[in-house]
Amino acid sequence: MALKPISEIRGGEPLRSRQVTATFHRTRIVVALAALWLGLTELPAPADAAGANDFPPTIDWGNQTLVRNGVGERTFSFLHIRIYVAALYLTRPSHDATEIIERMPARVLIFRFIRDVDEERARAAWKEGFDDNCTAPCRVSAPVIAGFLARVTALHAGDETSLAVIGNTVTARNGSRALGSVDDAAFAHLVLASFIGSKPASEALKRGLLGER
Repeated sequence: MALKPISEIRGGEPLRSRQVTATFHRTRIVVALAALWLGLTELPAPADAAGANDFPPTIDWGNQTLVRNGVGERTFSFLHIRIYVAALYLTRPSHDATEIIERMPARVLIFRFIRDVDEERARAAWKEGFDDNCTAPCRVSAPVIAGFLARVTALHAGDETSLAVIGNTVTARNGSRALGSVDDAAFAHLVLASFIGSKPASEALKRGLLGER
C-alpha cells in the first residue's frame, strides 16, 4: 500500500503551514486584546454616559446659587467598572484647576454611587489621594487627616453624597446626614486637589469635572 503524503495526513495542509497559521491567529488575538485594553483605559466616557443630564444645571447652596461646571465618572480597572458619577458646582464656570482650588469662594462636589464601596476601600482611596497630593512640605497636620478618615463610612449603590468647600471649610454629607466639617485652608485645598489637582484619582474624572469633555 502506498504511503500518503504528510500533507494529506494533516488534513491536506502541510504541518509547517498549520503551525504558522496558528501562530498568526494567536498574534492577532494578542493584538486585538491589547487594542481593546488601550481603548478601555484611555478613552473617556461620553458626557451623556457619565450622567451629565442627571445633575441640574444649578443648585442652591446656602444663600447662593452655584452652576454646574462639569460632570465625570470614577471607574475601576481596565474594564471601566463604574463606581460613581460626580458633578462639580462653582460660583461661576472655570476650566482652571488652580483658580478653583485656591481662589474660588464656593465649590461643591456631588457624588452618586453606582456600586457599593466598603469602609476600608473608601478610606484607602481617600488616603491614597491625600498621600499623592500632600507632598513635602505638607501643610496639613496628620491629626486633621486622621480625623477626616475616621468619619469615612461605607457607601452603597444609590447613595448621594456631597463635599462642600465653602471658603476654607470642608463639610461632608451622606444624603441629609452630616458627616462632619473641617475648617482648615490647607486641608480644603488638599481635598479639591485629590479630584482636580496635579495628581488626581482619575484623569478622566478630572477632565469631566473641569468641563473639558
